[in-house]
Amino acid sequence: MGPVGTGKSHLAQALGLMACQRQKKVCFIRTNDLLHQFHQSRADETWGALFKRYTKYDVLILDDFGLKTLSPEQSCDLYDLIAAIHIKSILIITTNRKIEGWMALFHDPVMANAALDRVVNKAYRIILDGEESYRKRFIPKFNAGDEI
Repeated sequence: MGPVGTGKSHLAQALGLMACQRQKKVCFIRTNDLLHQFHQSRADETWGALFKRYTKYDVLILDDFGLKTLSPEQSCDLYDLIAAIHIKSILIITTNRKIEGWMALFHDPVMANAALDRVVNKAYRIILDGEESYRKRFIPKFNAGDEI
């Protein structure tokens, strides 16, 4: 966890690569994309197959968790996924929010408590701290008179 641009996603990808090198099945996905896939899968009745697919990974990396408050459906989907994988799989979550702020993201505080209890049970917290986004270092700089 840490501020925007401090390398959270990069670190999660590196951990995922290390797992791949050890022959583990790894999935890296933005949390909002995962929840959107779950939502869409209800329309074509493929939710069960999609859910099962995500429970088969040895390492599931949810990037950018907590950017948006979860709807009731999203809260249920995320809780169900966490409950299904928390014992047999590794879950890596990148976030800008402190864990203490996660409860407010879920629609139901009881569900939030149950999900977070499973997430933090054996969790290692890596806190990346920085004053500014790493990406700012790569913004092109132009001088007066430069042609674009």
